[in-house]
Amino acid sequence: PAGGKAALGSGINPKKPEPHASQPAPTAPAPAPAAAPAPAPEGAPAAAPEAAKASEKGASSTRYTVQIASYRDKKEADAAQAKLAAKGVAAYLVESKVPDKGVWYRIRVGKHLSKAEADELVGKTGKGAIVLAE
Repeated sequence: PAGGKAALGSGINPKKPEPHASQPAPTAPAPAPAAAPAPAPEGAPAAAPEAAKASEKGASSTRYTVQIASYRDKKEADAAQAKLAAKGVAAYLVESKVPDKGVWYRIRVGKHLSKAEADELVGKTGKGAIVLAE
C-alpha cells in the first residue's frame, strides 16, 4: 500500500523488506524512563482517566467492518474467500439469515475498525465493498 501503512485489523498488511546480509540488523532504542505527571494546581479538578482514554480513542466508540461480497451459495462464498486468501487478504465468512430470502454468506474483512480505517480499506478492496457498523 502507498505509504507503507495498513489499517489495523484490516487483514491487508504491507510487506516488510527483508534485511540484507550486508546490513546489520536494526536495534530497538532503549525505552525512556516514564516521567511522573506534574501535580495539578490546587483548586483544579483532576481529570478522570476514563475521559483521557476516551479522548485518545476519538469521539466515536462505534467500530466498523468492511463487507466485500454476499452470496446465496456457500460454495461460491468459499471460493471467493479462497481467492482473497491467496492474495493475502484475511477475509472471513459470516452466515446471515435474512427474512423471506433465506441464508446469505457474507465475506468481510477487518474487525473493530474506525470509520476512517474502514473507508480506507474500501478504497483498497475495490468496487462493491461497503462499510458496516459492527
